[in-house]
Amino acid sequence: MSIDNIDDYIGGLDKIILSRIREVREENKITRKILAEDLGIAPSTYADLENGKINFDIKRLLAVLKYLGIDDIFKKEDKQKETQIQTINNFEDFVEKFQEQSKDVKGMKEDIKMIKDMMMAKKDNESKDITVQIAKKDNENNQDEDK
Repeated sequence: MSIDNIDDYIGGLDKIILSRIREVREENKITRKILAEDLGIAPSTYADLENGKINFDIKRLLAVLKYLGIDDIFKKEDKQKETQIQTINNFEDFVEKFQEQSKDVKGMKEDIKMIKDMMMAKKDNESKDITVQIAKKDNENNQDEDK
């Protein structure tokens, strides 16, 4: 990796860090002036630091991060990843439940077919019983007529 690439990489990190600092400061409704005064930095110096006109030294950067309660400078990116993972997990849960319900529906269809078959068989048996009863009556009538 060449020095130019390292500088580009660091420059990209600077933007992420400065953006996160500004975002958290604004979310907490803390003005640059108040933050600078609380940390013992001239407000104009802090503005230049946050705007990237001058570089933070490590002590100042850590002081600002601690003041703002930023424990993970890449928190926003982590939240996006967590949201993506949660979305995937939710989708996997949905697919699993859908597959279970599909099995239930298939089972229900099989149960309905079985009940229908049983009803048809019962109906056939009843028809046979009626046919047998009619035949018995016919026999009885025929026997009575023969007498």
